[in-house]
Amino acid sequence: LRFSDPSFFRMFHFQFIKGLPEHIFDNPYSIVLTQKSAEKYFGDEDPIGKVLTLNHQHHLTVTGIIASVPENSTIQFDMLVPIEFNVQNLVDYQSYTAWDNLTVYTFLQLRDVEEEKSVEKKINQLVKDHSSREECSFSLLPLTQRYFFFYSNEANMYAYITIAVFILLIACFNFINLSTARSNRRMKEIGMRKIVGARRSQIIRQFLGESILISFIAGLFAIVIFGALFSVLEYIIGKSLIMKTPFLILCCSVVILFTGLVSGSYPALVISKVGLIQSLKGRPVTGSLGYRLRKSLVAGQFVISTMLLISMLVINEQRSFLLNMDVGYKKEFLIGIPMDGGSGKFYPMYKQSLLEDPGVLSVTGSASSFPFFNWTQGSMEWLGKDPDEEMSINYNMVDYDFVETMQLELIAGRGFSRKFSADLKQGYLINETMSNLIGLNPVVGTRLDLPNRPGRIVGVIKDFHFHTMENRIGPLAILLNPERVDNVLVRIRSEDVSSVLAFIEKTWKKAVPDYPFEYHFIDESFEHSFFNLSRTGQLITAFSALAVIISCLGLFGLSSFSAEQRTKEIGVRKILGASTTNIVKDVFKEFSKLIAIANVIVWPLSYVLMTEWLKGFAYRMKIGLWMFVLASFIALVVCLFSMSWQTIKAARANPVNSLRYE
Repeated sequence: LRFSDPSFFRMFHFQFIKGLPEHIFDNPYSIVLTQKSAEKYFGDEDPIGKVLTLNHQHHLTVTGIIASVPENSTIQFDMLVPIEFNVQNLVDYQSYTAWDNLTVYTFLQLRDVEEEKSVEKKINQLVKDHSSREECSFSLLPLTQRYFFFYSNEANMYAYITIAVFILLIACFNFINLSTARSNRRMKEIGMRKIVGARRSQIIRQFLGESILISFIAGLFAIVIFGALFSVLEYIIGKSLIMKTPFLILCCSVVILFTGLVSGSYPALVISKVGLIQSLKGRPVTGSLGYRLRKSLVAGQFVISTMLLISMLVINEQRSFLLNMDVGYKKEFLIGIPMDGGSGKFYPMYKQSLLEDPGVLSVTGSASSFPFFNWTQGSMEWLGKDPDEEMSINYNMVDYDFVETMQLELIAGRGFSRKFSADLKQGYLINETMSNLIGLNPVVGTRLDLPNRPGRIVGVIKDFHFHTMENRIGPLAILLNPERVDNVLVRIRSEDVSSVLAFIEKTWKKAVPDYPFEYHFIDESFEHSFFNLSRTGQLITAFSALAVIISCLGLFGLSSFSAEQRTKEIGVRKILGASTTNIVKDVFKEFSKLIAIANVIVWPLSYVLMTEWLKGFAYRMKIGLWMFVLASFIALVVCLFSMSWQTIKAARANPVNSLRYE
């Protein structure tokens, strides 16, 4: 449920199925449903003119039906009610319409994008003239940037695209390697084509055409695999994907053409320039240049693969580090129960009923939800504060037993207590950071004032995390207000959790029968807050595995060709007394040097990139040397494994057969 102005439908063109947009909100007690919501509440009946009851007391008439909002829309809602209804019934009119209130999203439609700065300046001047919050300033945010600003990280999207391009380049490197390595097999073909009159441009087009054709066939396979794994991909990224056919065709065409041209350009240009006599003799064309190119491309593959492996280890270690941090309270076996839509008035009775079960250790309430909240106050005063200094202080309103239920550690003073009646109107708890900000010793007993609520500090609690882990713990003030409970916090015993949960739900249905029961474990919600980080780790892990597999396939093909080319050399060396071990060791030594060179490049580069990435976290682990060593070791083992079969097979071959090679 969302509240909006009538102008909402003039600015945003949602498709109306029934109802007239210009008269949809003539009555404050009206409601607009999406098609999905209309089917949910009314089935196949015509919902226009029907009544829905909000919070068991407000009757709203359905005046319009719009098409269900697409899942990729930045603005999401199931039903809309006039904002005038909210002002009249659900919120305090003065606080809702005050200039200091910042709870309403405001959308502006400009005549010209060039006017953005001018409009921004006028808005800030208008607010300055009417608001007491002098520290506030406003900036306009284009709607196209709103999603990434609030809900996601645009940099991550570009990072994934970059990684995908790198993986595609690894595949291109393999194609170039194998094409140039096997170029001598096509020399006679090129020579014969030149004899019958083929020009160099025709030969180039032939090789590029072959490369693009291979890329096209691979693209078809990729589309089939993508379709088969579409739901798996949606699960991994945690979002619904909406793919438009024209866009998909365009992207696939660009990728296929790019891959074909990149993969085929070097072999086409090199092979096509070979002279006629050299072509007919079937001699290799690339020589030392081709050899160096192949080595460079192999090293490039392992630079990318090892970098992805290091990134995977750092991201997963950072996630583990944050999950296992001490958050300042015991989050296990702590349950959060939201009290929305007016159900908060039943809180005292519900709390009392919960405490009757021995499985419930303690119960408290909070205005903000846990594990994270972000209420701030810019006009808090205390003894010794610079009157010209403006800062935002975090705050929350709670019930008695908050310290005990959360199992917070008291550093000084005490928690809120019914023995001290003044706590209800004047008491404040603060955290360590707030105590350090005030800078008084002792700080307990000193003055702390919110607007219209002067009071005293009764206790100091150890810092606990109430923001997401990307942010440092800020100053926090907690005041006692049992009448402002929007969330219940229940501490339960670890034994027989299922029966305690059943009791909590049963008690809710008795105490709050007209409202749906919802709950969540605080530790699970805390862990869910790392969803984006977990998703990033999973994607990087998948990318790393894919890059390593592609590198292995390329090395396997290259080692097969290399072993084939060195058949005669291996036979001669065996006749002269070389052992299988020595031959295999020499081949592995050559590729191990390439991996060593790749590590010289990738270690400092990865360290710089991951250090920069970690700067986005207020709390971060230290990047250890073992991560680089392990990633390099994995790359080395995979390299040797992918080469071992063909190399060992060639080294163990009968030297007589090897010398008969030609």
